[in-house]
Amino acid sequence: AGMLDQVGGYTFLEGLIDSTPTSAHCEYYTEIVNQKKLFRDIISLGAETIDQCYTEDVAEDVLTVFQDKALALDTEHKAELTFGEHAHNLAEKCEAGEVGHMPQIFDCYTDELGLLSNEIVIIHAPRSTGKTSYMKQWHLRLKRLGIDVPFFSLETPSSRIVSRYIAEIGKVNMFKMSNPRLHPPPFHPDWERLKVASAEVDELGLTVFDGNWDIERIRTKARQLVKRGAQGIMIDNLVCIKTRKQFDSQQRKYMYLLDKFREIREDINKPIILLAHPNADGNVKWAGE
Repeated sequence: AGMLDQVGGYTFLEGLIDSTPTSAHCEYYTEIVNQKKLFRDIISLGAETIDQCYTEDVAEDVLTVFQDKALALDTEHKAELTFGEHAHNLAEKCEAGEVGHMPQIFDCYTDELGLLSNEIVIIHAPRSTGKTSYMKQWHLRLKRLGIDVPFFSLETPSSRIVSRYIAEIGKVNMFKMSNPRLHPPPFHPDWERLKVASAEVDELGLTVFDGNWDIERIRTKARQLVKRGAQGIMIDNLVCIKTRKQFDSQQRKYMYLLDKFREIREDINKPIILLAHPNADGNVKWAGE
């Protein structure tokens, strides 16, 4: 239009390049748009939930719907990779030494089987055969390595299971220690080991949850924990997990819970370690035929 000098000349036009978005920056700007969209969706869900709180009679029903929709908001913004892209990512991670999150309980297992990545590991055995002790030792080993894997102790309250951690660390017999006639305080040498072990439990900062947990609450908590740096979760045990559904058999409940844990695994992309008991006739398989 013959107005080049009026708009600032060639120097001004060249300078525009430095302040103009280019295709190289598209991912950055796309993420800004995605974040604003997610904020709007969260606001809408919050407003919808507030309305339901004034109209519904069962708070648990509102909570379930809210949790499901909140999880869906997060997952719908994640891009799905093709199978080939997964292959390339795995090759790059192997080359960088970044495959897996969690060591096995013994070094020889890790050497043979590698680090756990996002597996669901079920430790399945009858009652009183050492499952909780196995998991507790694994939990201690991970924490000593600086790896946080929270432990959901659904069968035993924290006030009781802490004695098993102290027994493992201090190598003291807590059954005898709880009998003053056999170990009159504070004269027996085991008391000193107990105090040292108690101090280590405190210093390690072990994360242990107890109480009644339903599967949706576990799912929400697992996502929170992983965002704060957890490298997996441990649960003792499957039979103690509550559900808001009714089942005509324990077998159907287990299958439902395992499906839910597969969903949790997709959410957190970290290992899940589960303890479980056999079914009524002592069989391991739950799938009917």
